[in-house]
Amino acid sequence: MSWFWSGWVVVLAVLTLGISFFLFVWGLRVHIPTQPDGTTGHDWDGIRENLHRLPTWWVLVAASAFGLAFGYLALYPGLGNFKGILGWTSAGDVRAATLAGDASLASKLEQWRGQSIEQLAKDPQALRIGRRVFEDNCTACHGSAAHGNAAVGAPNLTDADWQFGGSGEAILATILDGRKPVMPAWGGVLGEAGVDEVTAYVQSLSGEAGRPWLVRDGKKRFGDFCLSCHGPGGTGQAGIAPNLSDHAWLYGGGLYTITASVRDGRNGVMPAWRTRLGVDRSRLVAAWVLAQGARDHPAPH
Repeated sequence: MSWFWSGWVVVLAVLTLGISFFLFVWGLRVHIPTQPDGTTGHDWDGIRENLHRLPTWWVLVAASAFGLAFGYLALYPGLGNFKGILGWTSAGDVRAATLAGDASLASKLEQWRGQSIEQLAKDPQALRIGRRVFEDNCTACHGSAAHGNAAVGAPNLTDADWQFGGSGEAILATILDGRKPVMPAWGGVLGEAGVDEVTAYVQSLSGEAGRPWLVRDGKKRFGDFCLSCHGPGGTGQAGIAPNLSDHAWLYGGGLYTITASVRDGRNGVMPAWRTRLGVDRSRLVAAWVLAQGARDHPAPH
């Protein structure tokens, strides 16, 4: 804060507090003339104004409030650039709390470094911290419950469908270094009719009924252009192309969205979080994500 604005704040604070205190003291000492009957002589439609001293408790409370105000301004910052006798600042308080929190977390991270993601996924304390880190950094795309967002191509992290692998290490690699899956645009190659045919066939893979002739021709075109990535029956290949035969869709499984994907392609981006979160925090997020999938899809007995 510049010295001008600092001085302006000081003048306003001192003037306001000074006038208030003066009025408080003057109100206790001022003599107000009264009539023999103890009233002030003012009369409003037959109602005469009486005069009583302020209750002692009220005076003490008001005096205490002024004492607290003067004491606060002396001890803490409040008068422009004056830092107060104690030298306390909110920024310093935050720094101290942050350092204490980091020190506490560091000791926990140290003991967790020797554990696998699968082991961390069973540790309630690790999951609490992992969830908090996820909420602070990942919910904008994946949602607070990690159910994903088809509008931005963010996958549901609680189902059993994983394009790049659902093991602890695979999830950690995705968080640390990101992913950039690419679905090429086929509109120029297939033409409008070809796009409609492939779309119909893709819908049929997940059980959607379609016009038989479109599905038939779409299957042939799928074999010519899509089989190398998505595999026979559209079951996908880990790390290359998603499974098209289930009900998990990155951008939605409706006619319009599938048509748009085939015609225009998709360029999804999962950003890398290594620099922002570091390995230790990323491991906790990976453990929490892994635990969500295990919760929704428990291992068979």
